[in-house]
Formats: sequence, C-alpha cells, structure tokens
Amino acid sequence: MKTKSKKNSSKTKAVAGSSISKPVTRGKERQYNSQQLYDALDALGKGVSFREAAVHFDIPKSTLHDKKHNRTPVECPKGSHTELTREEEVDIANWIINRAETGFPVSKDHLLDCVQKYVTAMNRKVRFKNNRPGTRWYKAFLERHPIVAERISQNLTTTRASVTEIDLRQWFTKINAYLKKKNLLEISGERVFNLDETAFQLVPKDNHVLAKKGAKSVYKIVSSDEKASLTVLFVAAANGTLLPPMILFDCKTTPRQTTLSKIPKELGRWTFRIRLDDSRNFLPLCEKLLYSMATKEQY
Repeated sequence: MKTKSKKNSSKTKAVAGSSISKPVTRGKERQYNSQQLYDALDALGKGVSFREAAVHFDIPKSTLHDKKHNRTPVECPKGSHTELTREEEVDIANWIINRAETGFPVSKDHLLDCVQKYVTAMNRKVRFKNNRPGTRWYKAFLERHPIVAERISQNLTTTRASVTEIDLRQWFTKINAYLKKKNLLEISGERVFNLDETAFQLVPKDNHVLAKKGAKSVYKIVSSDEKASLTVLFVAAANGTLLPPMILFDCKTTPRQTTLSKIPKELGRWTFRIRLDDSRNFLPLCEKLLYSMATKEQY
C-alpha cells in the first residue's frame, strides 16, 4: 500500500538528476485592473480557455476560475478586510477634503480620534487597540484613498480668510476711480511699485537630525534668542524691475560690524525699534531707493 508522506513545512523542489532540493520561490504578484478582469471573463464566455485567457490578460488562472464560478466577487480588494466599510471610508475622505477647503484641515491625531469616537458610538467590534486605529491603518487609508495626502498647512487669519471675490472687485474699482481722479491711469509701469515684507528666522527650527538610536533626548544648542529674526522688505516695479531689498533689524542696538560687513553695500539697511508699519521706517526707503531710482531713470 502506498502511503503519502507528510509535507515539509518549507516547500522544496527536487532538481532533476540530483538529490539536491531547492526551495520553491513565489513569482512576483501580477498587477491587473478591473477592466482586464472583465475582458478576460468576457473572453471566457466566448469560448477562450482559462489558460489562454490567463496568458493573454496576465491574470492568474486560479483567479479566473474563482471569478467565473462566483467563488469571489469580481471587484474585490486585495488583502484582509477593512474595519470600516468602503462607503464609510469614502465619507471620511470627503469629510477631510471639505474641512481642508473650508480652512479647518484635519490632522492625523484628529482623524484617528474621530474614527475612535465613531466605532465606539456604533458599538463596532474592531481590531483597534482601545477602538483607536494606529499608524498602520492611517498609512493604509491614505493608500486606499490617494485623493487625500499629507500637506503642510499655512496659518491664515480670519480677516484675510473672510475676503470674497466681491471685496476684491470693489477694491480694484476704488483704486481705478482714485487713479482716474489723479490722472495716473496712463503712467508707465516703471512708476508703479508694489512691496511686501517677509521674516527670516535666524535660528530656523529643523527637528530632523541624526543621533544615537534609543537616545531619550537630543538637544541642539542655539543662540540666547531662539526666536530672533530679521525682516526684509522687497519692492518691485510693474515693469518687472526689482529694487534692492530693505533689511530691517529689530534690535535695541546697532548690529555688529561683522554682520553689516557681510551685507552688500548696494542693499538698504536700517536699525529700528518701532513697528514695521510705522511711516518713519519707509522714509529712508523713499529717499534712498525710490528717489534715486526715479532720478536715474529721469521720470
């Protein structure tokens, strides 16, 4: 009587003409979409064999058997089942997008907390610890919904956020009426300037560093004032000419000569103790930059 030997836990395959055996390696997982699957099933209905359809559409033959005989749904996501239904995850993704568009974006912790409250309120049995999903679920959720991605948000005050298209159009109408009243609508672009300020942190915050693995605390020694910054005012003409920037040092004493010596002489630099929007800060700008430029161009 022939007896079947027990299969070894590690699959092996004997090499012809040799007693040496080697482990069987699985091939690379095939990638196919729903349209390929539907086309393959349609071909099977027209008399094409499973082997031919598997080769032509690059779909495993076993998968075609299961789909053809209704053992598994035609559209079935790979991997284990998700704790939330597809409809619930789609609603969450739409909710995230809506919050971001209205100026109240959702953070990672906020999302995980909301999912925890939802499954708890629904009395849903899930595999989450304390009903709160972890980083693994979070990453998988982003992969399942590529329309949602991590971004760095920018702060926007309620005053600026409340500006509408009507407000912008009314502003341009008022400016047009003012320029028309002053007979300034026909002036050239070299005489129209726009300016804006920006702050540069002298001690930028970069928390991504390399250190010994397992270290509890990693410190970075900085200057005494970790919030120190300087303000730079950029001025540009309507014709594209960019004026030398105005550097404003917010300090009680004059900056060190070593600091000033590294700044090109053609750049304007002033020390001030008052607010940037004070008109006294812009008087040197008008005298040294705008007037000198106007004289050079002979307006």
